[in-house]
Amino acid sequence: MKKIYIELSDICHLACSFCPAPKGVRGIMSLEAFAQALDSALMLTKRIALHILGDPCALPNLADYLALAHKKQAQIELVTSGAFFHKHSPQALLGPPVYQLSISLEAGIDNAIANYAPRLAPLLAYHSQHPKCFLNLRIQDSSLYQNPQALCTLLRQILPESTFTPTHNAYHSALHHALACDDIHALFDEKGRIRLWSRAFLIKKTHFTWAGFAQMPQKRKSCHALTQQIGILSDGTIVPCCMDTQGAINLGNIAQKSLQEALRSPRAQIMIAGFAQGIAIEQLCQRCGFKC
Repeated sequence: MKKIYIELSDICHLACSFCPAPKGVRGIMSLEAFAQALDSALMLTKRIALHILGDPCALPNLADYLALAHKKQAQIELVTSGAFFHKHSPQALLGPPVYQLSISLEAGIDNAIANYAPRLAPLLAYHSQHPKCFLNLRIQDSSLYQNPQALCTLLRQILPESTFTPTHNAYHSALHHALACDDIHALFDEKGRIRLWSRAFLIKKTHFTWAGFAQMPQKRKSCHALTQQIGILSDGTIVPCCMDTQGAINLGNIAQKSLQEALRSPRAQIMIAGFAQGIAIEQLCQRCGFKC
């Protein structure tokens, strides 16, 4: 598999316009349960994303989970709002086993988080000097067009001074100018990225409707669920993908069943066969707006 999602908790304390509710229902996955989930996941892939619905950085003892992942040689991806960076050191979030750290800038702008820029700036400054993992600053294209001034103001506050020094090339001079004009649309490449420095990018993501929330069901579609990804919610529920935030397609619980067993289950096999033919079997999938 390409990636397996393990949700440490469904807690984030924020209310983002793009994120489904309810949250804070399942609670926190224990270290013991995480070890079991990790062992099962690592049989299928090294790449583990500690995210489905909650913010992993909301956990004050996130370092304990990362230490366990490092011991088991997992490659960890973190997706976070950045609101809880004050709970952790930059070294902890930007070093092994973290392969990629993605920050949803939209979450900070949506929630008008107090002292948001000062929480992000030290981590970005540290990464610019120690780019060991990939750092992605993410924004949805809809928000980029609706509120470009807020985004550019935030970027001017959090990007390291070194990004705009004369030693950098003309590309970064163009970025400096674009931010000053509150218009960075022209700088995104064909992949929707702006390179900031080594292993650091501003990424424009396409807006989508979460699984189960699309108004019109569509049965004709393909998906990477169960072939390139699978997920484990913080209560141990195994789900086919990171879009099933409420556990609607319950494939068992990691406490009683391995991921391999879940993938061999009749329900999973029917889904896999359907997607291979371009057919969404489950109602949740039919109402998912994410395009693979």
